Amino acid sequence: MPSRKILFFLIALVASTPAFGDAGAIKVEESPRAPTSLSKSLAHYIMGIIYDNDSKRDRAVREYKEAVKLEPSESVIHTRLAADYILTHKYDLAMDELKKAKSIDPTDARPAFLLALVYTSLRQFDNAQREYEAVINSYPDSVWALSSLADIYILEDKIEEAASVYEKLILQEKDSAVLYFNLGILYLKLGRVKDAIEKLRQAETLDPNEPAIKNRLGDIYLKKGLRNKARYEWQRSLEIDPGQEKIKEKIKNLN
Repeated sequence: MPSRKILFFLIALVASTPAFGDAGAIKVEESPRAPTSLSKSLAHYIMGIIYDNDSKRDRAVREYKEAVKLEPSESVIHTRLAADYILTHKYDLAMDELKKAKSIDPTDARPAFLLALVYTSLRQFDNAQREYEAVINSYPDSVWALSSLADIYILEDKIEEAASVYEKLILQEKDSAVLYFNLGILYLKLGRVKDAIEKLRQAETLDPNEPAIKNRLGDIYLKKGLRNKARYEWQRSLEIDPGQEKIKEKIKNLN
């Protein structure tokens, strides 16, 4: 089954209908091919989109296959066909179409995104990492690509690389408490305790009512032997969420 991330990406992809002539769409005016062939391809392409909107994937696939047969050099058709292959669990066919789309239009990030997501779903993390890195080389400010690449690094236990990506993400999303929290955890794994505390405090400033931040600060202080500071953080956490039995037990063990 595709992951939730893949499904959300695919839904966004097939729900958006590019205007002909836009980047990533079939280019009508610029095409030197015979009008009959192109018009037939467009008709099948549009029918595919209509079937997609009705969640009739098998019919959409048939239409896209007819469209791409007539116009094999249009990357957007290959990408849409691949999206439906993924939704119907035909991953090998999807990857073939996405590779074709990439070779036709290397400037379109969507095929690379989808390839990376499929590779991740299949636990081919090295391949997924390569695709995300290629996207980031072209689109260095892409939050989606950066966050996805960070996920891959974490899965591969490449903590330094993941932390480096989160540092870039924070430059794009400076008001995200989650990013500061996650970076703090990564710094902690790297033994950078002072930096970890700093990032967790920044996360707390952005989200003062999140008990998980205070709980983790308490854990850090306990490991440093600062029992009073640990108690203080856990007590503040309980003020927000009094039902945390594990935190109550930790405080009890301090006495």
